[in-house]
Amino acid sequence: MTLMLSCILWLFFFITHSFFADNRVKNELIKRLKWKEQQYRFVYSLLSSVLVGSIYILQFTAPKIVILDGQNWMFVIGCVLILNGILFNLFSFKNISVREFIGLTSHTEVSGKLIQKGVYTVVRHPIYTGLISLIIGIFLCQPTLYNALNFVAIFIYLPIGIYLEERKLIQSFGNDYLDYRKKVKAVIPYLI
Repeated sequence: MTLMLSCILWLFFFITHSFFADNRVKNELIKRLKWKEQQYRFVYSLLSSVLVGSIYILQFTAPKIVILDGQNWMFVIGCVLILNGILFNLFSFKNISVREFIGLTSHTEVSGKLIQKGVYTVVRHPIYTGLISLIIGIFLCQPTLYNALNFVAIFIYLPIGIYLEERKLIQSFGNDYLDYRKKVKAVIPYLI
């Protein structure tokens, strides 16, 4: 039952996350609700956090179903990947205001510019890079059925999320983003 509910919640998260991230939907809701973009961003971030948090709380309270016999080497590599994921996300936010990202403050003129420095010189989507490293690391440290589900769910959705985000970035930055995309890989440095 928990597995099915987790799958349904992941699907619901992906649909709502993609739907509400769409600029047309965002602009229409901002207009109808008479909100500022900051308010929309905050509600969007809150909804996303509640959904993902619900999935993890549901899975945390369920009995652990181990699907691989964990080895010491898996645990060590998993810890390294978790640390790498955390650091990648911290470096990602070095060039982005976390408060703006989650909608606690309004966007500034600086935040409306294409970031091409720091970790963004290595990958275009460093937050996704950190997430990939983190989710693989968690699975290697604790190879349970639910961590495997989370791993699969994220890997199924990431190409969709990247596609939708890049579409918005091309709308916002045009040829500057297209040139940047030619030079810098999406999520894995020098590969993908």
